[in-house]
Amino acid sequence: MLHQWLAISPVNSRALHRIRHEGMMADALAFIADPSLDLVVLHLAPPHYPWIYDAVMRRYTLMGFGAKGYVGNLALADATLGEIRAAVRSSGRETATTLVVTSDHPWRQSRSLDGRADPRVPLLVRLAGDAHADTLHARLNTVLLGDFVLATLGGEIRSSTDLARWFSDRAALTGRPSAGTLTPRGPTAHH
Repeated sequence: MLHQWLAISPVNSRALHRIRHEGMMADALAFIADPSLDLVVLHLAPPHYPWIYDAVMRRYTLMGFGAKGYVGNLALADATLGEIRAAVRSSGRETATTLVVTSDHPWRQSRSLDGRADPRVPLLVRLAGDAHADTLHARLNTVLLGDFVLATLGGEIRSSTDLARWFSDRAALTGRPSAGTLTPRGPTAHH
């Protein structure tokens, strides 16, 4: 109840969001380093409201508002993914750990940025040992993520080609056509 009471103030809610984000990151980094885990699914706070990061100054802030605040939290999400990627590399478990990062909804106020609504929800998958960076364009029912996790743990999905085929097969089974192609664009260099 104390957290709820403190969250009434915009400044306090931002401070609590930062504490929540830092706690989630500590847990995520611990999971990544855990040699008993072959698959880690992360649902992290950024770029979710409230806005807690200043993209220009590259630091936390209590004063981010509107679309500028969202852009700041996107920069925090990018920095967070970079830190997670570095943790996977430094753990020595790049060939053993599959990492899934997603969200539960798109940015609901996206119209305030550019006047357009964007219903997409991000899904990033880094397969254990797969050195390719591919982009797959498809409509995907996130209910399938549970089946995806089981298929990955069962060894059915080991490469981006397997991943594309698996999602394409599920789209065909559900009768929902993809929003584009499910064929990987091809390998690109990791940055």
